[in-house]
Amino acid sequence: MLRRCITLGLAAALAAAPAAADTKLVQETHQDAFTVMGQSQPASDSVRTVWLASDRMRVDEGASTLIVRLDSSTLYVIDHDAKTVSSVAIPVDTAALLPKGMADQMRTMMQLKIDIVPTAETKQVGQWSARRFNMTMTSPMVAVESVMWATTDLDIDGEAYHRLFRQIISMRPGMEELADKLREVEGFVVETQTSTRLGGATEGGMKRSERTVSVETVAAPPGTYDPPGDYQQRAFDLLAALQQ
Repeated sequence: MLRRCITLGLAAALAAAPAAADTKLVQETHQDAFTVMGQSQPASDSVRTVWLASDRMRVDEGASTLIVRLDSSTLYVIDHDAKTVSSVAIPVDTAALLPKGMADQMRTMMQLKIDIVPTAETKQVGQWSARRFNMTMTSPMVAVESVMWATTDLDIDGEAYHRLFRQIISMRPGMEELADKLREVEGFVVETQTSTRLGGATEGGMKRSERTVSVETVAAPPGTYDPPGDYQQRAFDLLAALQQ
């Protein structure tokens, strides 16, 4: 889930340009095969679809959906395989939802030092002109190096994206700073290559790439920002949500 939070965070570095209608973004991700603590995971690919309005957001990836509604101060977590939906008030009070002391422990373990450095290097990503930003995140538990390519060619409500995205990333204690730091990136990140190393390793690690393949302004279908009415309601479980 840390990798998902990070990659979702990289995709959320947007320019603060106003937009009148919903925005639909489609992003493709690839995760190389990796081994952590003796457990091997095969390479995988996924598609993420993001719907954005001024006060609401929907993120679909695999069998999971997250919906953020600022108008009702609610975040929904949907599992389409199990056909269940749970909800929690936002901003999420992680200390109240985790076992006593765990939120503070997680925040201490992260203690991220985040640096974002703009460069003069540019390239074409799809139909957009993009500039390179280098980001490093280090803590006693993890080291992340990312190359982000951001464009200012897109007319997206960046302030809304940051505001909504922060509700998602704040479910993991210690990651709030990432959401704030990404505001330093000028433009919307349309391509990212990320290498994550755990436990102080200096080589190897988990390599992930992400690319935005389409951005369009279009009215969202009815019900886009609502949970399915025929799914079973279940109590919100923060640990389960992070795993999902």
